[in-house]
Amino acid sequence: MTSGAAGAPSGAVAHARLALSPGWAGVFALATRPDVRRQGLARQLLRACADEALRADASSMYLQVAADNAPAIALYESLGFTTHHRYVYLQPN
Repeated sequence: MTSGAAGAPSGAVAHARLALSPGWAGVFALATRPDVRRQGLARQLLRACADEALRADASSMYLQVAADNAPAIALYESLGFTTHHRYVYLQPN
């Protein structure tokens, strides 16, 4: 797994993790610091992940996002991602 960050002199303001396996690339933990959102950083990180996936010969890419994260889902849909399946986390009572 690799990770990347978009930074400023004061430190990283956005990050993403990329997992590679034969033919596949998965993007996880994509996040942008709240005070710098809506500046294209997440889009840049996704592009960097996609470029790395291509270099690794991954022909398919997936990501995971919380179902209630509307801004992230809107970004992913604008880039052509669609919902493949949903999942739930079970917690003890």
